[in-house]
Amino acid sequence: MKIPSLVIALTIVAGVAYPAHTEPVPPTLTFTARLVKDSVAVEGNIALQVSLFRTPTEGKAVWTETVSGIAHGGLVAVRLGDQEPLHKAFYGGGALYLEVAINGTALTPRLGIASVPYALRADQASSADTLAGVSVDKLQRPIKGECSANTSIRAISPSGDITCEPDDNTTYGAGRGLQLSGTRFGVDFADVQRRLNGSCERGQAIRAVDSEGGLTCEPMPAVTIAETLATKAGDPAARTGQARTLCALTLVDGAGAGHGCRLELKEGGIWFLSASASGAGSSATCQAKCF
Repeated sequence: MKIPSLVIALTIVAGVAYPAHTEPVPPTLTFTARLVKDSVAVEGNIALQVSLFRTPTEGKAVWTETVSGIAHGGLVAVRLGDQEPLHKAFYGGGALYLEVAINGTALTPRLGIASVPYALRADQASSADTLAGVSVDKLQRPIKGECSANTSIRAISPSGDITCEPDDNTTYGAGRGLQLSGTRFGVDFADVQRRLNGSCERGQAIRAVDSEGGLTCEPMPAVTIAETLATKAGDPAARTGQARTLCALTLVDGAGAGHGCRLELKEGGIWFLSASASGAGSSATCQAKCF
């Protein structure tokens, strides 16, 4: 059985140096071949196994894909990379050779893959002209070297070399709340309060805090309720019978929307408590204690 002869055209769909915001480069190759058997162009369905090798003979394929197409007048065109990604085969560069097998029989010789003109520009990626639009001469090279003790960096050259200089005998002073001993700062607790330690028991209050944060507690004086005010929505406001130092709400109860209590201090130290409620079924009850 004679193996069809093969004339191959391989088109690489790649990108030129477009800006970063353009569409990504397609990850596939278009493979076109002309199949001839006994000087007669092949027609109909055809299955091809296409492989890529690093060597022109023998070796292990770095990529393989089986594709099918329909030959018209011997011409068949298929797309490679849809099933098996091609990027690993091209990673790292180097020579690649294409091998085509028809019905399990590999055609020889393998074909070397060359760049199309615009793909040659991709080689410049290893030595970029710009970085994000910034020219190479505007970029800082890695900084090399270090300064010895008691010196500091004074300048950095474009190539990354550093120039050192002795310390300028810079002096420091401690501001309020700080202490300076040699080259070490600390807190001046004569001017800064330490964290408070401990707590007072129920019914007691803090009377004093010492410099170490310790507390001195004392019993809270008894509070005598002098007067209790109470009213509800729709009733007149309740008022204290005489001037009071302080009144505080102790009950706010109600139902429905818009209910509330209002406690006001008016002229002469007299306190007024009123209740309000709006809407059908609303109610409000208020209470306050005065001292």
